[in-house]
Amino acid sequence: MNSFDKIKVVSNIKYISYINRNVFTKKMRNGRIASWQYTTNDPYNLMIEKNKDRNELVIEFTGKILLDDYPQLISESTIHQCFENINKLGICKLDIDSIIKDSQVVKCDVTQDISYKKNIKDLTSGIIDGIKNHKKYSYRQDGGNLTLKNNVSTKNRQVSLIVYNKEEEMERATNRAFMSSIKCPERLSDSFKDKTRFEINLKSVKQIKERLHINDNRLLSIFESSAQPILDFLNEIIKPCSGQPKGITNLHDYLRYLLLVTCDFDLKKVENIVRSYGSPKASISRKMEPYKNLLKVLQEGGKDVREELNEILSH
Repeated sequence: MNSFDKIKVVSNIKYISYINRNVFTKKMRNGRIASWQYTTNDPYNLMIEKNKDRNELVIEFTGKILLDDYPQLISESTIHQCFENINKLGICKLDIDSIIKDSQVVKCDVTQDISYKKNIKDLTSGIIDGIKNHKKYSYRQDGGNLTLKNNVSTKNRQVSLIVYNKEEEMERATNRAFMSSIKCPERLSDSFKDKTRFEINLKSVKQIKERLHINDNRLLSIFESSAQPILDFLNEIIKPCSGQPKGITNLHDYLRYLLLVTCDFDLKKVENIVRSYGSPKASISRKMEPYKNLLKVLQEGGKDVREELNEILSH
């Protein structure tokens, strides 16, 4: 199940029954009220628009709307709580169940927080070294933070993925207002200890449907998606292997390595193939020994960055 740190939904205007006009700003068009809008960036980002022209209710918010439960992010299990917390502000009245059942997502940030105790700079450097086509994909590095983008001319096909140290980000001055608004800041800080965040920004309906492998962009559909857009994007960008596997020094070992790859490094599968194509009189243990030795050398040599990403991001 995917989680999100930001989401923008469009629903029916009838699902908002009250607004506090002292905090909502009215927008006029041709001498009449076209919409009412509320926006805040403190202590979290929240935008609510009651658009009378389009008969729409538009709501955009970040996972911080969950306050102490922010580490859980926006998901099927927390979406009701997100809207409840908006209602608790007393600035409007939302029909929560109707919005959840009848709304479309037009923007979202799919997010994964991974426990990663190694140096994030080594990980991001490995990702950069593994980029297979620098004309199709670009990157920007700021310290240990990394932003990856696909270079496309059409905006609705553009995707960006950000990798950064979430523990350090939560300690920045920009998060002081949020941290002071929650009940247990120490517990929340502990939740992000040694966490690296992977966040892919989907800014169009087309990208949402394509990357989440869904037929429509309903709110419930994005929660039901079993796709892994972050991992898929990284696998799309990074070469299957960023260099020559350690321990391979001749053609025979390289051919053995290819058979190991084909068999998912499962020696039982390798043995079945060796038996199928080898002489029945030959010692199978003698024939398998080079494969066992090579696998041991490969395992001791460490993981390729793409392999490591697949391991830590698979769920």
